[in-house]
Amino acid sequence: MAIEYELHFADQRPAEELLKAAGLGDIPGLITFPGRPAAARAHIVREAYGFTPKSSLDLRLDLSVHNPDDGYAGNFSLVRVVMALLKVAQGDVVVLFNHELPILMRRGGQVILETDRGWWKSPALRGLVDVPYIEEDLPAL
Repeated sequence: MAIEYELHFADQRPAEELLKAAGLGDIPGLITFPGRPAAARAHIVREAYGFTPKSSLDLRLDLSVHNPDDGYAGNFSLVRVVMALLKVAQGDVVVLFNHELPILMRRGGQVILETDRGWWKSPALRGLVDVPYIEEDLPAL
């Protein structure tokens, strides 16, 4: 079973350029697939979250990198990647778990952590969030 995340950006720049601007190369525990969202996917994101994504980044957790105490290294890498990308990407951003459940969104400059589904229950993960945020229940796709 794969554990995947999608990042959708209102920023016009390709995801490869955003990764480079954020100083991100190989990411431990994650396999990256930068691209542009398909028209149907962009429409769904626009309807659900109020912005049209211009670029996207699919991330798949490398399940072989696991620590019994901390869980999957990819989850920690994911938060670090998102924090770095939030600093360089312009406009709205949404991070979806397994293509449908939002875990984080930036809307109108405000970062929102989704709190209803428990993704952020780990203090270690939440401790990596280095931008101001609010907590809110976000609608799933």
